[in-house]
Amino acid sequence: MPPDRDSILNIINDIENGNIDIDTLFIIANSMLNEKTERKIIHAFLDIGHLPFVNTSISKLNRIDEWLELLVQLHQIVFVVRS
Repeated sequence: MPPDRDSILNIINDIENGNIDIDTLFIIANSMLNEKTERKIIHAFLDIGHLPFVNTSISKLNRIDEWLELLVQLHQIVFVVRS
């Protein structure tokens, strides 16, 4: 089940407090790709991709390509589908 806006805000808050579970971020991203999710929810999740702590953690796990591919796919849903 894709997250709602409050869940995304809670995740961002957790990340800002140094609590991050990269696997959970990947699960959420994939669930938003596989299930109908509101654009504003996806857009809020995409903000997570700008957080340095997230990017550093993903880099340390050597999952950069996988993460970027998910972000690109989510970006396409938000910005390309409108055409």
